[in-house]
Amino acid sequence: MQEDKTPKRPRALWKLSALSMAILLSACGGGGGGGGGGGGGGTSEPTTTISGGGVKGPLANANVAFYTFDPTFVDFQSATPTATGTTDAKAAFQVQFKDADLDPPYILVFTKTDSTVDLMTNKPPILSQMKTVVTQEMLDSGINIYATPLTSMAVDVAIENTLSDRAPYSSSNEYNNATTTEGRFLAALPIAAEEVKSTLGFGLDDKVDIYNTPPLLDDSTDTATEQAKTARYRAAVEALGAVVEEMKSQVNGSIGNVDADTVIQALASDLADGSIDGTDADGNSIPVLPTEVRSTIESIDPEGMTIPGTSFTVADIEQQLAQETSATGASTTLDSSVTVTAQP
Repeated sequence: MQEDKTPKRPRALWKLSALSMAILLSACGGGGGGGGGGGGGGTSEPTTTISGGGVKGPLANANVAFYTFDPTFVDFQSATPTATGTTDAKAAFQVQFKDADLDPPYILVFTKTDSTVDLMTNKPPILSQMKTVVTQEMLDSGINIYATPLTSMAVDVAIENTLSDRAPYSSSNEYNNATTTEGRFLAALPIAAEEVKSTLGFGLDDKVDIYNTPPLLDDSTDTATEQAKTARYRAAVEALGAVVEEMKSQVNGSIGNVDADTVIQALASDLADGSIDGTDADGNSIPVLPTEVRSTIESIDPEGMTIPGTSFTVADIEQQLAQETSATGASTTLDSSVTVTAQP
């Protein structure tokens, strides 16, 4: 991919698009995130299959779009997607790319439709959109790739800090040594993830990589150790969803109607300067996050919060993970030793 050699602040929109061809396959659950190989004929071209899903509760019948990284757009997404598809009734998707057309990193976006269902609640999801990244390293590992509210925030924080001169970005050797906007973005991703985890991860530790750890049981979570990571991650995802719904209700009771997506985006904008303080990276006030709303993050015990659309709490996440495998089709059985606690 020809990269932008002259980094620009990712705020002004420019008109540029890049398309590559992709072959969409029907969705199915539990497969690996990458893999090469031609078909049955001798002239078949090598391909790589990308699979995974969107989870704040697993999203069935959601739109899936892969956007090529484009630094000339404010959100680093190409004007049109490289490939599109939908998650199936088990909340999974698969997309097959010709290897010759692969051009990571991609911004992978899940968007709800009128038919989208959160399989945890059997209701429409509280968020209209979630996103994550697809890197070459992730493709090489063959993992399933999942978007969550935490990855959505981390990607946005990384975008805002791709040309940042603040620590910890400015103190990263990988970040400083990058010579392109794409390289800076890739180096910013893990730093942004740590900032999101430390403020809104509800006790997530270094063992959980929000870009790579599955937020639900799948065929890769076949040990108690891996399942514990998944349970901790999912507890944080559901705790964040519950806190966002509480913050939304507070905002709607004071300054006007907003949705959960607006709150998530406001939190990401706020965290872009390194802390949740009511201002964005440029020092501008964020009206959606007055002091009394921001205080919700510190004052609420996430374990006792009811997961939106359900009658159970974040403390029940192990039971819910085990039960939802009947909807997702995962063959994994949760080990009885797995217990987690979400922390304020």
